[in-house]
Amino acid sequence: MANNDDSFYHVFPKGFIWGMANSAYQTEGGWKADGKGESIWDRFCHEDASRIKDSSNGDVAMDSYTKYKEDVKLLKDMNAKMYRFSISWPRVLPKGTSELVNEAGIDYYNRLIDELLANGIEPCVTLFHWDLPQPLQEMNGWLNEELVQFFAEYARLCFSRFGDRVKYFITFNEPWVFSMKVYDFATFAPAIKEPLESPYKAVHTMLKSHAVAYQIYKNEFKDKQKGKVGFSVDSSNYGPKDPSSPTDLEAADKAFQFRLGWIVNPLINGDYPPIMKESIAQQSKLEGRSTSRLPVFDPESSTILKGSIDFLGLNYYTAELVTTIKAGEEANCPTNTPGWNRDLGLDRIRDPNGKLCGVWWQRDVPTGLRNTLNWIKKQYGNPPVIITENGRAESDDRLEDDDRIAYFRGHINETLKAVLLDSCDVQGYLGWCLLDVFEWSDGYTVGFGVHRVDRTSQEKTRTPKKSAKYLAQIFKENGFPDKQ
Repeated sequence: MANNDDSFYHVFPKGFIWGMANSAYQTEGGWKADGKGESIWDRFCHEDASRIKDSSNGDVAMDSYTKYKEDVKLLKDMNAKMYRFSISWPRVLPKGTSELVNEAGIDYYNRLIDELLANGIEPCVTLFHWDLPQPLQEMNGWLNEELVQFFAEYARLCFSRFGDRVKYFITFNEPWVFSMKVYDFATFAPAIKEPLESPYKAVHTMLKSHAVAYQIYKNEFKDKQKGKVGFSVDSSNYGPKDPSSPTDLEAADKAFQFRLGWIVNPLINGDYPPIMKESIAQQSKLEGRSTSRLPVFDPESSTILKGSIDFLGLNYYTAELVTTIKAGEEANCPTNTPGWNRDLGLDRIRDPNGKLCGVWWQRDVPTGLRNTLNWIKKQYGNPPVIITENGRAESDDRLEDDDRIAYFRGHINETLKAVLLDSCDVQGYLGWCLLDVFEWSDGYTVGFGVHRVDRTSQEKTRTPKKSAKYLAQIFKENGFPDKQ
């Protein structure tokens, strides 16, 4: 890769998509308005407020359920051409199944979609952004493969009710984060600490659900609606702790296989990465098991999974350095914990070359985004990619957010290099996020938003930060035509 360190002044190809993103539970509020059902996050926050850092919840959040027109105006003011938002599954199907359809919930999303289109903004709809209907969780959630059929019903409903105007659907958002935070760290709803098997089972069900939903769209809707169905994955960049070490270079690739490959390899090739299958089988044997903890796709699922995305959504925030765990030091390695981390078998640290952001896990490493895009290109034959999330956390909501501007500038510039210098097929960039929202277990103690929201006011007043104005310029100019 050429020109890795210097700023690059050029514009993106014509038609490159610029926009912003949010998700339902983090933004909408209206947690029981107009017939909406209970989600796992409603239950999680209400049962025990101490689970959230500031004892908050998403009951009201940014009140986008009533203030969606204001949000659309913010997008238009930013020159955004796409808005990624998620459907609250329990808002449209309160019981999680097609047994009961909530028309008021359907109407809300129709109004939002129509308002976006009236302002020249393309809707990009995510079907599952972590707010599973509580009745389905009581059936064991994503550990129950009956959810494949329930998700199929839900997806068909969304395709049929919204697909005449929505041309970009994303089935799932960040299965790695969801499965690890729920079943390994047990800090996200519904917080069930079962690290050895449950993360793998949950992702397996999600992948099978996606494959069935993709087939439904392909067979029943695509010819008429002419839309696309994708899948959003997250990944850090994984670099070798010692770039001159062949074993560290192999370790970096293995980390990518375990993080990105876990999800993307089935979507592209119909099965989990070979190194992942081998490593988990070996670790399972050491645990005295007769079979691997990693589930196996049946032939039918493997067939319909293979090639089941029209585009890949990539959420990128930070970078890590990896190395192998030295023999005899396993017990002292902080990442040698049972489950995914031990199966991976690598020592990982946050890249110290990047500036620390407003949360402990995030370092500002723009070159990592370019490297991750190139890894995807090399590994999977350069599939179409839309960056569906990228942004910087801050521990306050200052309007003069220059560090966030620097973060956006660096990452968008590295994306430009990936597109023009490396020929990566990146078709769009969506910043995270439009507003300071409910950040899951961190509550409202940190924010990624380019607009401040005064949560103490009845109006939930939105105020643009400096970063919103900066992005508006980038979006308008389609990149960096001149030094700025």
